[in-house]
Amino acid sequence: AAFTAHREETVHQVERLEQVFEKLGKPAKAVPCEAIKGLLEEGEEIIEGFEPGPVRDAGLLACGQAVEHYEMARYGALIAWGKASGHADVVGLLQETLDEEKKADKLLLALDRTNSLLAKVDSRAGKAEAQVFGPDGMMKDARATVNQLNALLTDARTSLKKVDAVLVEAQAIAANAKGSGAAMWQKAAWARAPLLRRTPR
Repeated sequence: AAFTAHREETVHQVERLEQVFEKLGKPAKAVPCEAIKGLLEEGEEIIEGFEPGPVRDAGLLACGQAVEHYEMARYGALIAWGKASGHADVVGLLQETLDEEKKADKLLLALDRTNSLLAKVDSRAGKAEAQVFGPDGMMKDARATVNQLNALLTDARTSLKKVDAVLVEAQAIAANAKGSGAAMWQKAAWARAPLLRRTPR
């Protein structure tokens, strides 16, 4: 997006350069710049050599900045020549373009820093994910703890079932004892009954 926006600015910069040539009374003609051509080739090599991502973005931003620095140096030199040769009428046009190049450079620098920060955030997020969800991560420990708790709960349920069974058995024994005790009491009462009947009054 930054490159596209600056490309649109470049159209206006060309128009201003044509005005500069007109004011100087010289014909404007396009001449290939080998330095810019080399910088653009570096950009192509980065596109071909790296997968899309932070590394390729950083490389492209560096190439973009190299182009901006070259252009800023050239426009700075043209402004100095314009002032030195008494052509103040072209200095304003060249300064406007130089200001745009400086803004573009600042934008690329900000994008580079943002790209670098995003790469760091991405890296730290990956490390955090590994610490939590990785093979030796906290989630493994948490799962192991949950498994241990489940095993303890299973043991506790089994123990409670055994305790319930013992209580049921104890209640049955108590009921039998109560029943046996009552039966024994009745037998003892019947056994004493004849004695009670024989006792004189």
